[in-house]
Amino acid sequence: MGPLDLTRPLVAGMPVYPGDPEVATTPVASVAADGAAVTHLRCGTHSGTHVDAPAHVRGDGAAVDEVALDRFCGPLRLVRFSGLPARARVGAREVAARLGSAGAGDVVVLDLGWADRFDTPAVTEHPWRDADVADLLLDRGVRTVGVDTLSPDPTGGPPGHGFPFHERWSAAGGVIYENLVPGVVPDDGAERFFTGWPLRLRGLDGSPVRAVVLPGRRS
Repeated sequence: MGPLDLTRPLVAGMPVYPGDPEVATTPVASVAADGAAVTHLRCGTHSGTHVDAPAHVRGDGAAVDEVALDRFCGPLRLVRFSGLPARARVGAREVAARLGSAGAGDVVVLDLGWADRFDTPAVTEHPWRDADVADLLLDRGVRTVGVDTLSPDPTGGPPGHGFPFHERWSAAGGVIYENLVPGVVPDDGAERFFTGWPLRLRGLDGSPVRAVVLPGRRS
């Protein structure tokens, strides 16, 4: 099996985290009129499938262009759930039972079965991962995690609720991929390698990515 694309198309009007800039595209030149096509793209750093740098929630955190490149790739460890209700809490015990031998250098993707609701009103009602899941993964040496939802934390919580998963993860220098589409990866036990390269945006807190899974573990 060849490469698998876990990336959502970045299109105007797509869902974004509440309060984030909307994605918009405006043609500014065309092949017919100008000999070349150029489009003005407007979006936030956390639009579509993207990666959060530590600077997303920490004033002293590394910006996306300062993060070591090996945080943006690694052997894939897919932790999959199904049938979870809206706003269900997933804790460390449930993840540990499915985690296997994941450890340092691995990319752990926590699939809560919510990706097919991205273009529905339920996009903000996703299940969430308790901060003790962050502790579990960090204790294993994992520093790269991905989710199939707008956030690993609850979206649209009460004012002042904070972002406990983000905060613990970013304090350890980790990165978080959001809005992945992990359902394209079959449950066949094959080894696979995750890549999700951000734009080199100087001093910024995140970036849209093209998240692709390749065959094999790589070295």
